[in-house]
Amino acid sequence: MYLLFESFRNQDSYLWQRMMAVGGKGEWVHCEILFDEKAWRRGSAWLSQGVGFRAFEPIDPKRYEVYQIGSRNWEKAYQYFVENEGKKYDAIGVVGMVYRTAVLDNPEHKFCSEVCYEALTQAQFPLPKVDARLISPLQLRRLIRGLGYKPLVYQNS
Repeated sequence: MYLLFESFRNQDSYLWQRMMAVGGKGEWVHCEILFDEKAWRRGSAWLSQGVGFRAFEPIDPKRYEVYQIGSRNWEKAYQYFVENEGKKYDAIGVVGMVYRTAVLDNPEHKFCSEVCYEALTQAQFPLPKVDARLISPLQLRRLIRGLGYKPLVYQNS
C-alpha cells in the first residue's frame, strides 16, 4: 500500500494551479491510496467522481510524492473505499478545511484527504487523532513524515 500526494503543479492551467495552492495551503493539494495488492487501484475522492477507485496511470515524479507505507491491514483501508464508493465530492467541506471549520459538514460527501485519513485509521495505521473533516493533503503529508516515512526516490534509467 502506498500513499501518493499530488502537487498543484500537475494542473494544466496557471490560474487553476494558483487556486489549488492557495486552497490547499501549500504544494500538495491531492492525495490517494495506491493498493498494490489490488492491481494498483487508486482510492480517493475526486471532484468529477466523488469517492471511489481509478486504475493506475503513470505519474511524473516531479509532480507527485509517493510513500510506501505498507500495512498488515490494507484490506480494511480498501474496504473503507468499497463502503464509501459513490459518495459525492465535498467541495463545501474543502472550503471548511481551508478555514478550519466543519460547520457545513455533510457526512455523505467526502474530499481526498478526509477519505485517505479515515481509510488509514480504519486500517489501524498509527496516525495522530485529528478531525478528518479538517485535514488537508499537506497536513496528512506532515503526519506521515512525522512518523518517519520518506518519499520514494526515482532513478532515471
